[in-house]
Amino acid sequence: MRNNKVIPYLYGNILELWCGLWSIANYLNTQGVKNNYTGVDFNKKIIDALSTNFPSLKFIQHDLDELLYLENITFDTVVSIAVIEHIYNQKKFLLTATRNLKMGWRLIITTPSNFWNDLIYPIICKLGMREGKWVLTDHITIYNRDRFLVAANDFGLELEHFEHFEFFCNQLAVFKKIKIIE
Repeated sequence: MRNNKVIPYLYGNILELWCGLWSIANYLNTQGVKNNYTGVDFNKKIIDALSTNFPSLKFIQHDLDELLYLENITFDTVVSIAVIEHIYNQKKFLLTATRNLKMGWRLIITTPSNFWNDLIYPIICKLGMREGKWVLTDHITIYNRDRFLVAANDFGLELEHFEHFEFFCNQLAVFKKIKIIE
């Protein structure tokens, strides 16, 4: 469902932050898109597998709690699907997301809502439907519309579109870059 929400916004040269195995690369490959996608993930095994499966696309291993420097590359679209809530250093992540984004182009973020994170997710975990030592602590920062507006202002963005989906459990934020922030 999250991927389907971002697909209408994919355009041009795309950067996906924390692509994972369920990345936008799968969709682009089925559409015959070549050479205008860069996927970033911290997991070397995932990057190796994606590089093998999609040799015409570019993949980078990188920890998104650290700034990513991409020299002489700009992107029309930056996508982050269910990632921002897992990042400790929000400033470095948002700088990475915006610094190589072309002026006037889009950053698309999906993330769980407060409703999911504070009510539904704990119930699911207590029922044993999610297990592991990280359960209930893997979401570090939860955004809502107001917090997205603050981030937009801090990083030279304008919030163009915001919506909840999947019964208010997830949210989509679409930003347009309107100024350069260093």
